[in-house]
Amino acid sequence: MPDLVISGDDFSVWQGSGTGSFSKSTVISQTSPGTPVIGDFNGDGANDIAALNGGQLTVLFNDGQGHFPVSLAEVVPGNFAGSGFRSVDLNNDGLSDLVFTSPGASSCWNVPHECSSPSMGPSSVETLLSNGDGTFKSSYLPTTDPNAVNGAFQVLDINSDGAPDIVIATTNELVSLYYNQSATIGALVASNSTPYAGQTIQLTATVKSSLTNGLDPAGTVQYVEDGTVLGTATIASDVATFTTPALQTGTHIFSAIYQGDSLHSVNHFGKLSISVPVQQSTTLLVQ
Repeated sequence: MPDLVISGDDFSVWQGSGTGSFSKSTVISQTSPGTPVIGDFNGDGANDIAALNGGQLTVLFNDGQGHFPVSLAEVVPGNFAGSGFRSVDLNNDGLSDLVFTSPGASSCWNVPHECSSPSMGPSSVETLLSNGDGTFKSSYLPTTDPNAVNGAFQVLDINSDGAPDIVIATTNELVSLYYNQSATIGALVASNSTPYAGQTIQLTATVKSSLTNGLDPAGTVQYVEDGTVLGTATIASDVATFTTPALQTGTHIFSAIYQGDSLHSVNHFGKLSISVPVQQSTTLLVQ
């Protein structure tokens, strides 16, 4: 059942009763705690707390019992003004990432590409991708409209490709829409759907960006049979091909897992079932 985290002079965690009432269970002392969001920032399955105040980010780790004995502080880019702070998994890696708006110029901070200037204009959207240990790597979305409203944005999947996008409102009744390029689409096919025992087949995975004009995914595809990793193949011209070992009689369930790259997230393709029949023996009678 949902609980509440309230920020004031400190953080207080209120546990839900399931009947619409709450009782205070934990008080976490913090100096200038800031605006909190909830997410799993270290991949242990427990909801942690991330709080942002100006350029200071604090992550409070949940021990799984609703207590937060360990915290980690980090300086982040921009100057968060107290609105528009979201926790969402942007790259489908199972870890919660952070998105917030910065009303002023923001310096380039840990950005995985060269910055063309020391600032990004009057307003920006900062995206902090989780490293899985409570730290983050940063990117940014420079807003092209100086009338962008600080904090007036939403994160949701606009084009139904499985990756959350970002929509920003402006004071001149326009919106800026940023499509998440991390999503991919793919298909897995076999060279022979009716092999016989002892035969090998080729599995071919096609991996493309979910966006019409998106950059081509790079990297490798991992091939799995019934939970066992068979091997990997490198993507070339949108496809990765792998030859299976000799197949034995029975049903084989194959799947392909795109391993992702610096721009695209991991993607599990649908399963492919191949049945290898029992070979019939033939007896020849000679009289």
